[in-house]
Amino acid sequence: MSRPKQRQSIADFSGGLVTFPSPLDMRENQFQQLDEVDNMKLGRLEKVKGSADDAAVYTNDNLKGQGLFTYRTEWDKAGTPVENSTNWFILYRKNGDNDRTLNRYDEDDGTSGSWAEIFDETVWTSKTNDPNLDMVVQNEVLRVSDGNFANANNASQWYGYINRDRFGQGVKLGGISMSYNEPERFKAPSPAVALNTWHRTSTELLPPVVISMRSAWDRNTEVDDSTVDVGLYIHYSSSSDVLADDVGADTFSDGDLYTATYVYDYIQESALGRAEDGTIGVRPRENITGSGAYCPGIQVIWNTATVDKRITGMNIYWNPKGDVDWYQIVHLDANTGWADDYRAKRLGTPPGTAMFASAS
Repeated sequence: MSRPKQRQSIADFSGGLVTFPSPLDMRENQFQQLDEVDNMKLGRLEKVKGSADDAAVYTNDNLKGQGLFTYRTEWDKAGTPVENSTNWFILYRKNGDNDRTLNRYDEDDGTSGSWAEIFDETVWTSKTNDPNLDMVVQNEVLRVSDGNFANANNASQWYGYINRDRFGQGVKLGGISMSYNEPERFKAPSPAVALNTWHRTSTELLPPVVISMRSAWDRNTEVDDSTVDVGLYIHYSSSSDVLADDVGADTFSDGDLYTATYVYDYIQESALGRAEDGTIGVRPRENITGSGAYCPGIQVIWNTATVDKRITGMNIYWNPKGDVDWYQIVHLDANTGWADDYRAKRLGTPPGTAMFASAS
């Protein structure tokens, strides 16, 4: 005898619509199918309200929608964004070849919000073929790609909210209430700033262009240039155990290479940085000392004018001559990394194994 139907009360809808696992693996707050149901509001299911006149949400005489997408972030679109859960609609529109925009709308009722442009035809410049939009959201970041590979100039785009400090903004050094500008400390770089903004950029994780500097502090202005991102001054001391404890003879060689990479959003790393001629890494301008047993000191000069807002740090690498591998020497945080230099603390503090670091 079949069992009578039972009614089950579900009050938690936070699992949302999940279509890829087996029904046997579903949690009680997840759904594989929702028909005529709107689950865009957290903790609620609502009946679909039906279609709305598109003129109420975007007015254009020749609107040709070619991509519609919706997602949610925990930040609004105010001039200084605040933490406020917001549902967004994304619409790509084309009005001839010279008016193509990707736009974002900040209200789920479709009438009371306003449109804001994310990018226009100056970003996606391939116009012979219409784009095939592909949009995805990960960690509240919108990524937009053109699936029409004939459009060679339409690079995939990253659009998200950035709230972080960089280049020494608000840094207190040595565990005490003293800033960069105290006596005997490095001065805070001029671009020190608290970022609080929506940002659009290419998804490409560009590596830095690296140069081997002839002298410390970029006296020859080799980094103060629009084509160079990072300068490395590799210095070998003339005495034993100066910059760090000596190592075995022949550890360092005149053929060693050094380079840098960028870290994006704390989790993604670029390829190894290249010199201006396209080769990976640069060689020191000085010869080794102590038969290759004296550890070099590395001073880093960063051209802050070329740093994308997504970049949160830099890694420095060493490639011993004849070795196929690159070895990470140090990580420098884009905001606090300069504080790791012993000269950023009071003079007289022994260097130990600290690496040099500064900012342009």
